[in-house]
Amino acid sequence: MRTSINLYFVGDGSSAIIVNFYPMETFLTNLSHPFKNKLLLARALMHPSLQSELSTYERSEFLGDRVLGLVIATYLYKAHPEDEEGNLARRFSNLVKGETLAKVAENLNLGPAIEMSSSEEHSGGRRNITILADACEALIGAVYLDGGFEAAEKFILEAWQFLIESGEDSTELDAKTTLQEHLQKKKWGLPAYSVAEVTGPDHAPEFVIRLYIKEVESEVFAKGLTKRQAEQEAAAKMLFILRPSKKNRP
Repeated sequence: MRTSINLYFVGDGSSAIIVNFYPMETFLTNLSHPFKNKLLLARALMHPSLQSELSTYERSEFLGDRVLGLVIATYLYKAHPEDEEGNLARRFSNLVKGETLAKVAENLNLGPAIEMSSSEEHSGGRRNITILADACEALIGAVYLDGGFEAAEKFILEAWQFLIESGEDSTELDAKTTLQEHLQKKKWGLPAYSVAEVTGPDHAPEFVIRLYIKEVESEVFAKGLTKRQAEQEAAAKMLFILRPSKKNRP
């Protein structure tokens, strides 16, 4: 059950904005950064589905995306002095993609703390990969505005530590890139991705992607909460068809 609390934020000294939202004791306990300006935190947790006196998390998300990129790029540059640019780029992509951001958000228990409309919540918004990823970037932007670059860097490296330890920063290519390189080696054309179907409400769609390879007249379908996720799933399926495992090869 969601129980509201009141937080009072003084603006220009003559008025206060009252924000009612979910108790964040657990979330704040997991958060390594102690916010001095809680208005920044409130904005970072405000989904665009709400009509509020506060601006929603989109501006903070924009900033957080850039701060995250700089912190992760700097970390990888220092941690892997032997890597060429290509390997650094692959590690970077694996650490800043939406699915990774959503994992960080889940680990921080961010979903329950996001303020959103009841319709968004009932449609599974608190588990939506895109929303979790966006809110995670917005939170990073808020930490940066509240405490500066050093605070943001500390927060990001601590929040991403479990992923780095589990090998999430590997140099392995994602399925779409692997498939494209496989086709290029065969001197085939590019894979053809298309949206076959979109289901669910407008604010929480699920995509069905069709992937077609002309040279072998082969197609596969895959679902995802985002087009990118569905395309990755489709590419993985196609790779399974085109590159059978070694134990199945003659």
